[in-house]
Amino acid sequence: MYGLDSLCRSVRVREIVGLWFAAAGTVFAQLPGAVFVQDPLADGVVSIEAENYQAVTVGTDTQTWELISSSSFSGGLAMRAMPTNGISYNTGYAANSPRMDYSVNFDRAGVHYIVARGIGENSGDDSFHAGINGAENTTADRITGFNRNTPGWSGNTLDFVTGVLQRAWFDVPSAGEHTVNIWMREDGLAIDKFILTTNPDFIPEGSEFR
Repeated sequence: MYGLDSLCRSVRVREIVGLWFAAAGTVFAQLPGAVFVQDPLADGVVSIEAENYQAVTVGTDTQTWELISSSSFSGGLAMRAMPTNGISYNTGYAANSPRMDYSVNFDRAGVHYIVARGIGENSGDDSFHAGINGAENTTADRITGFNRNTPGWSGNTLDFVTGVLQRAWFDVPSAGEHTVNIWMREDGLAIDKFILTTNPDFIPEGSEFR
């Protein structure tokens, strides 16, 4: 059984980059992350390693996103919602949940789907929320379905329509630079990387999506 706590070396981000996190509230930890640029081809892919964020915001319960390492992750690193004490944010997460921010320069507006590579040890730590420009989004919340034994891809939410799980998506309001947000829903989830695309049938495959 793959164990995040036993096989991943968890290191607080402040210890790696010399930054300081307050014990509570919404204190930002700025990192010099690059602005990600959308691929101009038809699928409009943006591939983002979770650890390459521009800012992390600590949740109101002092939950945060911490850097962890394992050979199972792309580039050997991922971000995990910590500590694992059973806290979850199903609603009101924009105001209360720990958040990671990523700047993306989009070359087009419209619907963009999100697919993430992650791992959770059980059904109580395998989901997160996504959105754009700090707003909660009912079409990209409660993203779930991650493997228990090894990191795997999922782009499904907990929403069902006629018995089918729905793909996670949000609407990019205009071409240009916007902030993509990742919020914790359940603590314990580790996110390795995620992909944005305009193709609803996009499937990450090949070594470049490892």
